[in-house]
Amino acid sequence: MELVPIVEWVSIVAGIGGLLTGSISLAITLREKRRNVKVALKWGVDPAYQKTSGVVLWIYAVNDGYQPVVIHNAGLHVRGVASSLIAAKPLSRNQFPLKLEPGDQYSTSISAEALIELSQTLNPQGKINVRGYVQSVFGEYQSSRTDIDIKRLKELVELVKDNAKFKENKDSFQSIGSLSMNSFADVEQWLQGIVKGSIAIRNGT
Repeated sequence: MELVPIVEWVSIVAGIGGLLTGSISLAITLREKRRNVKVALKWGVDPAYQKTSGVVLWIYAVNDGYQPVVIHNAGLHVRGVASSLIAAKPLSRNQFPLKLEPGDQYSTSISAEALIELSQTLNPQGKINVRGYVQSVFGEYQSSRTDIDIKRLKELVELVKDNAKFKENKDSFQSIGSLSMNSFADVEQWLQGIVKGSIAIRNGT
């Protein structure tokens, strides 16, 4: 006769437990969403590099959360290397610490020459695997991993090095901004067109 009330109590307790679990999960999700930085890697040209080719790997960070995030560091994690490859440009310009409000974007770059030099201790003619990151007091935000074909990167740097057409168009970036593309193949094809004189950077997007 007492079985029915016991079953009812078990159901009530189970329901309360499920509600608490769901509430905790929702709270954790909302807390993580408040601070959410998306990081991506792109290839392109950075005119700030005057002593190198200017071909770079861009590291982009966008504050996609609801709260400000202060970043203190940015760079690459390279598979097979214990320490990170820190982007030197923002450090030299005293940009850190940098506060990103919701919706704000930040970018920095690492030169192709730095990546080629790094590869000498890893895989000089093959590929290296990297992941971009930005670091804050709340933790580190990372991009997806990507492979860099060092042989093709060397060939592209040699192609544009000391090329008059490339230098002329690279200098035009000083007034119109930098070039970034989603894949290495895209920027490779584009720069080959510049060297051949069939494309001008100032007409690019």
